[in-house]
Amino acid sequence: LFAIIPFYIELIGGIGGGSSVLRVLRLVRIFRVLKVPKMKSCAEMFLDVGLDAAPALFILLLMSMLACIFFASCIYFSEGTSYSVDEQFLEAHPYGVYVRPTADGHSLQVSPFKSIPYSFWWFFTTATTVGYGDDYPTTTAGRLVAIFVFATGVVLLAMPITIVGGSFGK
Repeated sequence: LFAIIPFYIELIGGIGGGSSVLRVLRLVRIFRVLKVPKMKSCAEMFLDVGLDAAPALFILLLMSMLACIFFASCIYFSEGTSYSVDEQFLEAHPYGVYVRPTADGHSLQVSPFKSIPYSFWWFFTTATTVGYGDDYPTTTAGRLVAIFVFATGVVLLAMPITIVGGSFGK
Protein backbone atom coordinates (compact mmCIF):
# COMPACT_ATOMS: atom_id res chain seq x y z
CA LEU A 1 0.00 0.00 0.00
CA PHE A 2 2.86 2.37 0.91
CA ALA A 3 4.43 1.76 -2.49
CA ILE A 4 1.37 2.77 -4.56
CA ILE A 5 0.12 5.74 -2.53
CA PRO A 6 2.60 8.23 -4.12
CA PHE A 7 1.17 7.44 -7.57
CA TYR A 8 -2.35 8.39 -6.51
CA ILE A 9 -1.20 11.48 -4.62
CA GLU A 10 0.59 12.66 -7.77
CA LEU A 11 -2.45 11.84 -9.89
CA ILE A 12 -4.83 13.82 -7.67
CA GLY A 13 -2.55 16.73 -6.82
CA GLY A 14 -0.90 17.13 -10.21
CA ILE A 15 2.82 17.66 -10.59
CA GLY A 16 4.09 20.20 -8.11
CA GLY A 17 7.18 21.07 -6.14
CA GLY A 18 6.95 17.96 -3.96
CA SER A 19 6.76 15.54 -6.88
CA SER A 20 10.46 14.66 -6.57
CA VAL A 21 9.82 13.43 -3.03
CA LEU A 22 6.97 11.32 -4.31
CA ARG A 23 9.19 9.85 -7.01
CA VAL A 24 11.67 8.78 -4.38
CA LEU A 25 8.88 7.15 -2.42
CA ARG A 26 7.82 5.31 -5.57
CA LEU A 27 11.31 3.84 -5.79
CA VAL A 28 10.58 2.01 -2.56
CA ARG A 29 8.63 -0.48 -4.71
CA ILE A 30 11.94 -1.82 -6.01
CA PHE A 31 12.88 -3.00 -2.54
CA ARG A 32 9.78 -5.22 -2.41
CA VAL A 33 11.62 -7.54 -4.79
CA LEU A 34 14.05 -8.37 -1.99
CA LYS A 35 11.19 -9.93 -0.01
CA VAL A 36 10.85 -12.73 -2.56
CA PRO A 37 12.55 -15.80 -1.03
CA LYS A 38 14.85 -16.42 -4.02
CA MET A 39 16.00 -12.82 -4.14
CA LYS A 40 16.37 -12.64 -0.38
CA SER A 41 19.02 -15.37 -0.36
CA CYS A 42 20.92 -13.63 -3.20
CA ALA A 43 20.76 -10.31 -1.41
CA GLU A 44 22.02 -11.93 1.78
CA MET A 45 24.89 -13.55 -0.13
CA PHE A 46 25.95 -10.20 -1.63
CA LEU A 47 25.75 -8.61 1.82
CA ASP A 48 27.91 -11.38 3.31
CA VAL A 49 30.48 -11.04 0.51
CA GLY A 50 30.58 -7.27 0.97
CA LEU A 51 31.05 -7.57 4.72
CA ASP A 52 33.69 -10.27 4.29
CA ALA A 53 35.66 -8.20 1.76
CA ALA A 54 35.20 -4.82 3.51
CA PRO A 55 38.44 -4.79 5.55
CA ALA A 56 40.59 -5.66 2.54
CA LEU A 57 38.77 -3.14 0.34
CA PHE A 58 39.23 -0.47 3.01
CA ILE A 59 42.99 -1.11 3.03
CA LEU A 60 42.92 -0.98 -0.77
CA LEU A 61 41.19 2.41 -0.59
CA LEU A 62 43.85 3.72 1.77
CA MET A 63 46.63 2.41 -0.47
CA SER A 64 44.98 4.04 -3.48
CA MET A 65 44.86 7.37 -1.66
CA LEU A 66 48.53 7.08 -0.70
CA ALA A 67 49.47 6.19 -4.28
CA CYS A 68 47.39 9.13 -5.51
CA ILE A 69 49.17 11.60 -3.27
CA PHE A 70 52.59 10.16 -4.08
CA PHE A 71 52.20 10.01 -7.88
CA ALA A 72 50.34 13.34 -8.11
CA SER A 73 53.26 14.93 -6.28
CA CYS A 74 55.74 13.20 -8.57
CA ILE A 75 53.99 14.35 -11.76
CA TYR A 76 53.57 17.88 -10.41
CA PHE A 77 57.26 18.25 -9.65
CA SER A 78 58.48 16.49 -12.79
CA GLU A 79 56.30 18.52 -15.15
CA GLY A 80 56.52 21.95 -13.58
CA THR A 81 60.11 22.50 -12.49
CA SER A 82 60.92 25.52 -14.67
CA TYR A 83 59.48 28.88 -13.67
CA SER A 84 59.25 31.42 -16.46
CA VAL A 85 58.64 35.16 -16.63
CA ASP A 86 59.13 35.21 -20.39
CA GLU A 87 57.20 37.80 -22.42
CA GLN A 88 55.07 35.18 -24.19
CA PHE A 89 53.56 34.06 -20.84
CA LEU A 90 53.35 37.39 -19.00
CA GLU A 91 50.14 38.58 -20.65
CA ALA A 92 48.09 35.64 -19.34
CA HIS A 93 50.20 35.15 -16.20
CA PRO A 94 51.57 38.51 -14.99
CA TYR A 95 53.58 37.02 -12.11
CA GLY A 96 55.09 34.18 -14.12
CA VAL A 97 54.17 30.55 -14.56
CA TYR A 98 55.64 27.05 -14.46
CA VAL A 99 56.42 25.81 -17.95
CA ARG A 100 57.42 22.55 -19.59
CA PRO A 101 58.50 21.50 -23.07
CA THR A 102 55.82 20.91 -25.67
CA ALA A 103 55.14 17.38 -26.94
CA ASP A 104 57.52 17.89 -29.88
CA GLY A 105 60.16 19.37 -27.55
CA HIS A 106 60.86 22.49 -29.65
CA SER A 107 59.19 25.15 -27.50
CA LEU A 108 57.67 25.77 -24.09
CA GLN A 109 54.09 25.67 -22.87
CA VAL A 110 52.32 26.30 -19.56
CA SER A 111 52.25 23.17 -17.42
CA PRO A 112 48.68 21.90 -16.99
CA PHE A 113 49.59 20.47 -13.58
CA LYS A 114 48.76 23.60 -11.58
CA SER A 115 48.87 21.97 -8.14
CA ILE A 116 49.16 18.60 -6.46
CA PRO A 117 45.40 18.32 -5.80
CA TYR A 118 44.78 19.18 -9.47
CA SER A 119 47.13 16.33 -10.38
CA PHE A 120 44.88 13.87 -8.53
CA TRP A 121 42.59 13.89 -11.58
CA TRP A 122 45.49 12.90 -13.80
CA PHE A 123 46.42 10.06 -11.44
CA PHE A 124 42.96 8.51 -11.38
CA THR A 125 42.39 8.82 -15.12
CA THR A 126 45.82 7.34 -15.80
CA ALA A 127 45.71 4.60 -13.15
CA THR A 128 42.29 3.41 -14.30
CA THR A 129 43.58 3.50 -17.91
CA VAL A 130 40.81 5.88 -18.97
CA GLY A 131 43.32 8.52 -20.05
CA TYR A 132 41.15 11.35 -21.35
CA GLY A 133 44.17 13.10 -22.81
CA ASP A 134 43.41 16.49 -21.31
CA ASP A 135 46.61 16.38 -19.23
CA TYR A 136 49.64 14.35 -20.27
CA PRO A 137 53.34 14.42 -19.45
CA THR A 138 55.85 15.76 -21.96
CA THR A 139 59.10 15.57 -19.99
CA THR A 140 61.12 12.37 -19.71
CA ALA A 141 60.69 12.30 -15.93
CA GLY A 142 56.94 12.83 -16.31
CA ARG A 143 56.68 9.99 -18.80
CA LEU A 144 58.54 7.69 -16.42
CA VAL A 145 56.11 8.62 -13.66
CA ALA A 146 53.24 7.82 -16.05
CA ILE A 147 54.67 4.35 -16.74
CA PHE A 148 54.77 3.61 -13.01
CA VAL A 149 51.22 4.93 -12.62
CA PHE A 150 50.03 2.56 -15.39
CA ALA A 151 51.64 -0.41 -13.64
CA THR A 152 50.31 0.63 -10.24
CA GLY A 153 46.85 1.13 -11.72
CA VAL A 154 46.77 -2.41 -13.09
CA VAL A 155 47.61 -3.77 -9.64
CA LEU A 156 45.09 -1.49 -7.93
CA LEU A 157 42.36 -2.60 -10.34
CA ALA A 158 43.24 -6.30 -10.08
CA MET A 159 43.24 -6.42 -6.28
CA PRO A 160 39.50 -5.80 -5.72
CA ILE A 161 38.62 -8.42 -8.30
CA THR A 162 40.63 -11.10 -6.50
CA ILE A 163 39.42 -10.00 -3.05
CA VAL A 164 35.75 -10.03 -3.96
CA GLY A 165 36.16 -13.19 -6.07
CA GLY A 166 37.78 -14.96 -3.13
CA SER A 167 34.91 -13.87 -0.90
CA PHE A 168 32.41 -15.43 -3.29
CA GLY A 169 34.29 -18.72 -3.06
CA LYS A 170 33.86 -18.97 0.72
